[in-house]
Amino acid sequence: MIVSQDIKKNEHFVKKGSARGKIYWLIKGRAVLLTDKDEIVLSGGSVIGVPDLLSEVYLGDYVAAEDCKFYMITFEGLEDLKQIYHSQKGYDAVFLLATVNTVNQILKEYVTVYRRAAMFRQTAQRIRKVLDTVGT
Repeated sequence: MIVSQDIKKNEHFVKKGSARGKIYWLIKGRAVLLTDKDEIVLSGGSVIGVPDLLSEVYLGDYVAAEDCKFYMITFEGLEDLKQIYHSQKGYDAVFLLATVNTVNQILKEYVTVYRRAAMFRQTAQRIRKVLDTVGT
């Protein structure tokens, strides 16, 4: 089932650990995925809940970063989601593109974190070399 839903800024609309059963197609606004270690901003066009599809529960909290408009898609299992996807003639390609875009946004965030960690490691190694030469 697909329902239009408005969510106000700062509203938690998905709680980490709650049973998975909805995904949210973000039409307008921005939302934030909060995990134990990350905060990832998702923009309009994103499909919220994609990282959680293979889990039985949501892996993070989702919060509206500003007033948002969603299409909320309720499903019980992946087969339901597949049927909903195929029943939306004309939107199936758009939905697929939105899903790929969401995964791309999340991967970009992790790549940025990885690069920063690598730079930090290189800097720490340089400092260690300097300190090793000072100590001899």
